Amino acid sequence: MLIKNFFDDVVKTTPISHFSYPNYTRNSICYIQLLRMWGIFCIFAIKLQQLKTMKKTLISVCMLCLTAVAMAQPAGGFGGVQQQTKLETSQEWKDINYVGDGQTYHTCDIYLPKEQKDSYPVVIHIYGSAWFNNNGKGMADLGTIVKSLLDAGYAVVCPNHRSSIDAPWPAQINDIRAVIRFVRGEAKTYKFDTSFIATSGFSSGGHLASIAATTSGMKTATVGSVTLDLEGNLGKYTDQLSTVNAACDWSGPVDLTAMDCGEHMTMGENSPEDVLLRSKLSKEPDKYLSLSATQYVSSNTPPVIIFHGDKDGVVPNCQGKKFYELLKAAGIKTEATFPAEGNHGGPEMYTPENLKKMVCFLNCVRESNCCNKNCCQKQEPRQRIIEDGGTGDYKAIMKEDTSLSREHTIFVPQDLSKFNAQNPLPVLN
Repeated sequence: MLIKNFFDDVVKTTPISHFSYPNYTRNSICYIQLLRMWGIFCIFAIKLQQLKTMKKTLISVCMLCLTAVAMAQPAGGFGGVQQQTKLETSQEWKDINYVGDGQTYHTCDIYLPKEQKDSYPVVIHIYGSAWFNNNGKGMADLGTIVKSLLDAGYAVVCPNHRSSIDAPWPAQINDIRAVIRFVRGEAKTYKFDTSFIATSGFSSGGHLASIAATTSGMKTATVGSVTLDLEGNLGKYTDQLSTVNAACDWSGPVDLTAMDCGEHMTMGENSPEDVLLRSKLSKEPDKYLSLSATQYVSSNTPPVIIFHGDKDGVVPNCQGKKFYELLKAAGIKTEATFPAEGNHGGPEMYTPENLKKMVCFLNCVRESNCCNKNCCQKQEPRQRIIEDGGTGDYKAIMKEDTSLSREHTIFVPQDLSKFNAQNPLPVLN
């Protein structure tokens, strides 16, 4: 009876993730079911091991099972199919503990661009896993998002974080805040330019990247009956800021009170957010609001760019669309792309065009040149007319031309119609 009760408890508390890559949706469910069954078996085996029964045999079977499951995982895991591309970097560091507690879930990998410089702007990119994975940094969209950021000159930090099994919310945002503080505290060691730090993430990583942005500058938050410690006290750099300058949301669940806002996977008894919050939406709605990035949008929110596929059957794209509208209403610099054929990750989302949009947006924000127009559109040089300037009868225009290699100010007549090949405009340097 003891074994039966234990088995029932494990089954009830081991929900299937709904944040998987939909091109593999059915397969992913099968793999997760397999992982679930093998996990239950291994835990069952450990119980028997505690009874000193078949100790060596059971350990061997458990290891064999876990190896088989790992080999059966679809390529790229929850981040979509990964391009098998070696990252071109000048330096890399793996498994750096950003808290100093020796825990794997508090480690990160750091990549610096191939072109060597004294320092680099930073993007912290977070893997997706429905908050179930505490060691997914090695599959954090390395061949797509991370590669594009490195090629564009950004240092990239890919952190692990505690899973929903390790600890309930808000432990996960406490971890990401600790990563941001670590980036500032270790700037000299890893050549970080801390004048620009952005968060980015896919799926549940997109959620954490987004909420790091919408709560940027907030130490605590009260949502109805729930009060959260957003900052936490992890690591030795608690004196550093955990604010960010921008965020990239790739298919993130940002309103956890409305996960049924569009076409979506049918959940079992427990959804991933239920596990994360140890609750149910119908019982404690304030907890689900406190988990929602949309809850914290304000005039203080930094710029955010959103990518969410119209055919996302895992996190419905009405999530991204609502987020976009809230950001616009708050006057926040934002852009959104909703690919018509886009799924939950995959090639329709990680197109060269979309990856370029991400980089352009971050560049615009970093250069304080972002406006309501698409940041990837080439901006005309700033101009202003000098009413009393110029020579003779001609008024002049002063152009500040930022397209040249160095900043230049150019004076030209306001009316150029009288100048042609026979009557060229004189140029004075």
